[in-house]
Amino acid sequence: MVWTIGGIPFDGTIYNVSGGRFQIERDGYGRTSDWVNPSDIRPLTAASAAAPAPAPAPAQLPLPAPAPAPVPAAPNPTPTPDAFRVGDRVVWTIGGIAFDGTIYNAAGGRFQVERDGYGRTSDWVNATELRHIKAAP
Repeated sequence: MVWTIGGIPFDGTIYNVSGGRFQIERDGYGRTSDWVNPSDIRPLTAASAAAPAPAPAPAQLPLPAPAPAPVPAAPNPTPTPDAFRVGDRVVWTIGGIAFDGTIYNAAGGRFQVERDGYGRTSDWVNATELRHIKAAP
């Protein structure tokens, strides 16, 4: 049987039939999940069996646009301990992972954070590890 996709013929075998439509296992390409109408297939003849199906042309994808030049980040002032208070909503970054939370204790310029969904930590955090969560407008 020969199945045509986009005008390109593929040899194959019907492996599933339902509702008058077929699924094809293409020789050399494996099974397709597409359903094929009878008008898209024809029996394999001796002449077409001798000639291998042409390989599909590789897709020509457009080249990606060059990335825009990076915009320099605004300087991030180092927060001081007096920038935070108990009850402030903050983001605490631990090992590169950011956790939203609320400061629940402060002493000597260090803080303890209750992380949303994870509970209170016993760790004491420096102000440099925190940043404020901006309130939604």
